[in-house]
Amino acid sequence: MSYSMVRPDGVAVRPAATAETGERVRFLQKVYMTLFSGIVVFGLAGILPVVGMAAEIPVLAEVGMLFAGLHPLVALAILIGSSFAAQSVSMVRGLNIVAFYGFAVVFGLISVSLFMMAMAVGGPFILVQALGITCLVFGGLSGFVLVTGKDLSHFHGFLMIGLFVLLGAVVTTILMQMAGMALGPVGIALSILAA
Repeated sequence: MSYSMVRPDGVAVRPAATAETGERVRFLQKVYMTLFSGIVVFGLAGILPVVGMAAEIPVLAEVGMLFAGLHPLVALAILIGSSFAAQSVSMVRGLNIVAFYGFAVVFGLISVSLFMMAMAVGGPFILVQALGITCLVFGGLSGFVLVTGKDLSHFHGFLMIGLFVLLGAVVTTILMQMAGMALGPVGIALSILAA
């Protein structure tokens, strides 16, 4: 039984695990650098409009107000739709990278209201701290994988269940408008997304 995927043009794509060590390390470095840069793009796309509103920079402030004013369910629909769109071109070389960074920008812009809420509670440096911690954790785990060669893919199921529990908590909070619980899902989201 073969576990390799076949592209639409009939070419089999072999898993990275079957490649030689040097090739596998180069592949992992490329993937983790892409993911790390995606985190940076997400952070900049979310933080720049907030800074624009605080510093009264017209273009950035308009973008921030546009995305901060979205209804949470509309924002969730945009986020899910952009996720499906990025996934649909994931096997198209070149376009998959554009879609990945596009998704990171959309995710950052959708997060503007979350960033504003976090700043209202924790002050202006909370975003820099959160982005810094996320980069340190991701960089540390990436370095661990690259140095030791261990496979951490067994965390996939745990993270997916956590994501669905988080989405359920967020939707419940939005629909029931529980003001006291409003920051609970935000804290959970920041904890899970930082991992």
